[in-house]
This record gives sequence, structure tokens and C-alpha cells, in this order.
Amino acid sequence: MATTTPWQSSRLTYREFRPSDVDDILSLFNDAETQRNVTADYIVPRSEGFRSQISRWGTETLLFVVVVDTATCKFVGQTSLRREGPPSIKNRDADLGMILAREWWGKGYGREVLEWTLKYGFRALALHRVSLTVLQGNKRAVSLYEKSGFVHEGARRKANWVDGAWEDVINMGMLEEDYFAAEAQRAKT
Repeated sequence: MATTTPWQSSRLTYREFRPSDVDDILSLFNDAETQRNVTADYIVPRSEGFRSQISRWGTETLLFVVVVDTATCKFVGQTSLRREGPPSIKNRDADLGMILAREWWGKGYGREVLEWTLKYGFRALALHRVSLTVLQGNKRAVSLYEKSGFVHEGARRKANWVDGAWEDVINMGMLEEDYFAAEAQRAKT
């Protein structure tokens, strides 16, 4: 992956959150299929009140960046590393969250965003572990996380009611030693 700055990957630029990004992020959460893949909440249109929550994410999160296409500056999505609840500064643990606009799905952008976020988290932020939760029905995300080296650490069985059926909420994690071992292996090939 050719990188010109720490804030770029091969096709994408990762930049600071701006108040003008709220509309783009709100549109992600108002896409029913996207919402179904990223939240165990009710799938409903998000109101104007959701804007303040987005703004808090942008200012109160360890890492919250907007992802844009480097060539066109077009909005792609967002990625974040959050410290909420059990993850703590002392334990160098963060929760991963990423969401891309539907038009960027299935083209390798999710993998590129994930690789950049992990590299930044483990190298620049010196994290010990990155945790995430993913809905069982989000098959593409589960596959991406598995291929990237995340380990299943358990699940909350039948914790999400969606489309008339229960699904698991899967907990996954990656440790810094796993990340650096995989990085060393990639360098050999």
C-alpha cells in the first residue's frame, strides 16, 4: 500500500471530522440496509436529534475520522476507535467502528479502511487490543474481520431481533502481537 502521508492509504484520505460532515454521516444512518448492518437498535429514520450524537462522536472519540476518496474528495464513510465502557486508557483497548456509504461496498474499500485504522491504532496510538461487535447478519463484515485476523471472543446469542428472526451479536478482538505478527508475515511475501 503506497502511502504519501499518515492520513492516506492507496485510494483514500482520512481527515478530521467537520460540522459539515454531519449531513453525510446522518445519511449513512438513514439508509435502512446500512443501518441494519451496523446497529442493534430499531431500524428507523434518524431524526435531527441524532445530529448531536454524531457531533459528540466527532469530538469525544479517541480517533474519529471521515474517509474521502483521494482523487475526487467524495465522501466514503467514517472510521473510529472509541474508548467507552470497559475499554480503558490503562489497558490500551479501543472499540472499532466503521461505516461506508453503500456505493463503496464490494470494491475493497472496507478492507483498505480497516487496514489503515488498525495500522494507526497499533502503531500511532500504541493500542494493545482492538475490540469490535458485529451483527451475525452482516456476513461481509464478519468475513472481512476474520480474514484480517480478528478472533471470535464470544457472542451474545439471539441478542438482535431483525427481519422477523433473532441473530447473534458477535464479539471479536485483535491483540497487538497478532497484528505485528501478521504484518511481519506480509512483509516476507
